Amino acid sequence: MNETLLDQAPSTSTEAQETPKCARRIRNDQKWDSLKEEIYRIYITEDNTLQITINSIFGQYGFKASVRKWKEKLKEWRFDKYISASDMDIVVAKAAKRSRDEGKETIFFLGEAQILPDRIEQFKRRKTIKNIEPVSPSAGTWKDPDTVYLDAS
Repeated sequence: MNETLLDQAPSTSTEAQETPKCARRIRNDQKWDSLKEEIYRIYITEDNTLQITINSIFGQYGFKASVRKWKEKLKEWRFDKYISASDMDIVVAKAAKRSRDEGKETIFFLGEAQILPDRIEQFKRRKTIKNIEPVSPSAGTWKDPDTVYLDAS
């Protein structure tokens, strides 16, 4: 009978410890979800920094979480503010094509937030590599004149 009590005691203790953790996690997830739209508005729509967003949510709602948890949630919700270089290359190419071919200015959005023309121009200044013309048409296929090639047949 003592063995039976010892076998049951740890499982009961473990279950008692897990229940508050699960309940706390559920409450935290519910709190995050209740603030999701407001976080989106402050962080994405108003284009504020993460620190300003954290401070604003804390000031308005008293909600506090670690920066690591904030980054984790923003990634989970796909609240991305930053555009990869390859995606920005597409934006630049599309804007140039529409401007050149149709004489139109294009407005781009990332989610609901507009990608401002200044941001596109800044990317072009920083990342676009100017095409370098080869010196001659055969510059890419130069062969050493001192090299002799023999026919293997």
